[in-house]
Amino acid sequence: MIAVSEKWAQCIYDFKIHLKLEKNLAANTIESYVRDVEKLSSFCTENGQTAPEQVKEGDISACIENLLQSNYSNKSQARLLSGFKSFYKFLLLENNLDYDPTALIDGPKVSKSLPDVLEISEIMEMLNSIDLSLPQGHRNRAIIETLYASGLRVSELINLKLTNLYVDMGVLKVIGKGDKERWVPIGPDALAQINNYVQHERSSLKIAKGHEDYVFLNRRGKKLTREMIFIIIKDTAAISQYPEGYKSTHF
Repeated sequence: MIAVSEKWAQCIYDFKIHLKLEKNLAANTIESYVRDVEKLSSFCTENGQTAPEQVKEGDISACIENLLQSNYSNKSQARLLSGFKSFYKFLLLENNLDYDPTALIDGPKVSKSLPDVLEISEIMEMLNSIDLSLPQGHRNRAIIETLYASGLRVSELINLKLTNLYVDMGVLKVIGKGDKERWVPIGPDALAQINNYVQHERSSLKIAKGHEDYVFLNRRGKKLTREMIFIIIKDTAAISQYPEGYKSTHF
C-alpha cells in the first residue's frame, strides 16, 4: 500500500476512534470501513491528493472505478461508497473541511432477492427424516415444528422460555426486536413436539446456571445460538435429500 501523509493517517485514525466510541459499531464493520478508506487514501496519494480536503468528486469516482477492476459486486461497491461517505461526513462534523466530495455520488442499486419458501411437502420430508432415537432428535424436530408453526424469528426461538409457554391457550409469549413483547399462536402438533423434547431429552441434561428457563438447549445445558439453529436446519434439509450420504452435526 502507498505510504500516505501524516494528515491522511491522522484523519483515518480519528475516524476509527469515532466509529468505535461514538458509533459503537462492531469490530468487523469498523475494520471494513477503515480498510476501504485506506484504499482511498492510497489511491488519492498516488494521484497527488496528499490530504482528504484535496479530494474532489472525480477522485472518488476514479478510485471506485479503479477498485471495480477487481470485479467488485454491486454490494461491495455500495459498501465502499458507504465507507467513503461515512468518512467525509465525520470530517465535516469535525470541521476538518467544508466540502464533501461524496455528496453527489449515488451508489449502485443492490437488488433484494425474495427469500426461498419451502413447500409443505419439503417441510414434512425434513420432519420425517429426523431420527428420534438419536441425541437431540426430539429437540431438532421441535425446533423445526415451532419455526414452521409459529413463524418465530430465530432470535426469538433461541430466547424462548418455559415460563412463556401457555399450552392451554395455544400461544407463546416472545420478546421481539426492541424488546417488544408479543403473543404468537402455535398449533397443537408443535406444542406436542416441544413437550416430547422437554420430557425426553431436556429433562436428562445437566442444565447450566442461568439457562434453566430456556426451552431449547445444547447438550451442555446451555441455550442454543443462531448459528447452531442454522446448522441444525441445514443438516436436516441435507439429510432429507440425501439420507444415505450426509452426516449430521449434533449440538
